[in-house]
Amino acid sequence: MHRNRTMVCLMALADLLGMLSVDVVFDTDDDVALFRGYYCKLNDSLKQFPHVLRVAIPCTLLAAAGAYNVIVSTRTHSDILSAGLLVSVGAYGFHKSVDAVETMCLTKDLNVASTQQSILCQWHTLIAVILSIALILQLISFYSSSSLSNTKKII
Repeated sequence: MHRNRTMVCLMALADLLGMLSVDVVFDTDDDVALFRGYYCKLNDSLKQFPHVLRVAIPCTLLAAAGAYNVIVSTRTHSDILSAGLLVSVGAYGFHKSVDAVETMCLTKDLNVASTQQSILCQWHTLIAVILSIALILQLISFYSSSSLSNTKKII
């Protein structure tokens, strides 16, 4: 069962990294008006059903499977590190990136959008690193879970 939950975590992390890679295309685009338009529309979609499911489903699956992996006796160090990283730095980075977008969308000033583009690119870089580390940790957990019967339980 641990391997199945870890597979759910891996798929959710891969999905979130895929969405983030699309965002990076706009983060690095020279057309600030296009950048602003994309993110303001994306921000609106986070508040509308069924559009919100695009982000809510992988995040919910990741949270549920990851949390369960942490509380069961077959957990690994990788499960704990991955969950801790996502809940702390990952959630904070997501909050700050949404905050940067909302600040930009309150005005039509492209100078503000340009400043927020730089800020958002930095937060997206941090989120990409966090998601990548969590993915690697979950891969370690996935491959080590087959030998859990031969290891000591983590307290």
